[in-house]
Amino acid sequence: LFLCITGSAPLAVFMFNFPFVVGAGNEKYAPAAFFFATIVLTIFSVGYVQMARKLRAAGGMFTYVSHGLGRRLGMMSGFSLAAAYTLFGASLIGGFAAFAQAKVAEVTDSQPINWIWFALLGIVGIAALGYFDIPISAKILGVALLFELAIILIFTIGVFAQGGNDGVSIEPVLPWNAFKGVAFGLGIFIAFWSWVGFEAAPNYAEESKEPHRIIPIAVYVSCVFVGVLYTLASWASVSSYGPANEAFDALSAGTTTVFGGELAVDYLNFNVVPAEQLIGSWLGQAMEIFIITGAFACAAALNNAGLRYTYALGREGLLPKALGRTHKKHRTPHVAVLAQALIAAAIVLAFRFADRGALDVYYWIAVQGVIWIILVQALTSLAVWAYFRREGEPSERHWWKTTVAPWIGFLAQMLVLYLCYKYLSSLAAGDVLYVKELGQIGPWEIGRWSFEIDITWLGIIGVIVPV
Repeated sequence: LFLCITGSAPLAVFMFNFPFVVGAGNEKYAPAAFFFATIVLTIFSVGYVQMARKLRAAGGMFTYVSHGLGRRLGMMSGFSLAAAYTLFGASLIGGFAAFAQAKVAEVTDSQPINWIWFALLGIVGIAALGYFDIPISAKILGVALLFELAIILIFTIGVFAQGGNDGVSIEPVLPWNAFKGVAFGLGIFIAFWSWVGFEAAPNYAEESKEPHRIIPIAVYVSCVFVGVLYTLASWASVSSYGPANEAFDALSAGTTTVFGGELAVDYLNFNVVPAEQLIGSWLGQAMEIFIITGAFACAAALNNAGLRYTYALGREGLLPKALGRTHKKHRTPHVAVLAQALIAAAIVLAFRFADRGALDVYYWIAVQGVIWIILVQALTSLAVWAYFRREGEPSERHWWKTTVAPWIGFLAQMLVLYLCYKYLSSLAAGDVLYVKELGQIGPWEIGRWSFEIDITWLGIIGVIVPV
């Protein structure tokens, strides 16, 4: 449970994703996007849990797709997941390095140390945790997670206890308002991004006691808990600026006057400003410190999830078999741990030599991985229906658990992918690595509905890798 919730990176979502959903997605309706994602992913979990009870494997969704839809789509899912989680680990290291660099420079009152050294130090630390003992990782992640949750809860309760900033409106949290905003499709996609990691629970089935009982609990509790937390916290976040659209206005203008004097607001201090103004400067300071440990903890959790996919693929001979070995003493997939550390190091070094900042690693590498995660989650839903229809005992089939819920999960997540591609060019503002708009496909018209997709290099890579 700690690994799943830590993988979702609550404080990183709070500091990075919340302002992005507000400023580049749903505006004041950001909480509705998180509420919508909570509903869809909870429904997805219904079928997911049925497969987790039936099959135990470190491959998780990769294994489920293989059993439900066949080996070809299973292989595609396995490679996509291994690639996605490898990217996630590296991207969070970028976030860790950016904040560590800034905080060390502030504390020592000196020139900033190059961010690459913080990144490489983080990679070494994560590799050591994964190499020697997974329970040690869980304990360290658990302590860091508790501090993260405390900060978010203090902010959320503090804002609502004061009635927000000039009142609290119910409109931002109503789930049907998720389809409003300057680029609501991108906002919904980023909201779904915020859950990445919760689906990793079945990957630990072979290492856990009583997996038949505890894996479903970990899936449901992590999904619903994270959903409630994100929905309420994002509601508090927009309400801390005001009941109208003051939060979006602040990000658009780069300043706000809702707290009295004029204050600078950007995507990094979006929640720090109201925390300091409404609750106390100590909370803003805590956010700036624990985002460092939070980003590190998240990188470690996602790295753990990714190496299990790599390990499963190696064990089945779909990647070099050395990746499927376990350490004689520590019983960890040590070769996979070292391989992922080398890949992460190569990614951050590539950004450094391209003269890019640490946050570029977070924003532009993570987005790519999410495309694959949502695709595989959608296929997993379809695999649940196919598996129980073809191989399940009649007593195991259920109209909701193995039919309706999986189909809702499949169609809803394919819709999220479509919305991502439709609004993907919103990520391409300016000269940002390979994320440049190339053109538009469509529109197509089906009855009253019109469909079109913006194509970017990021989108093309998202399609080519699974193919």
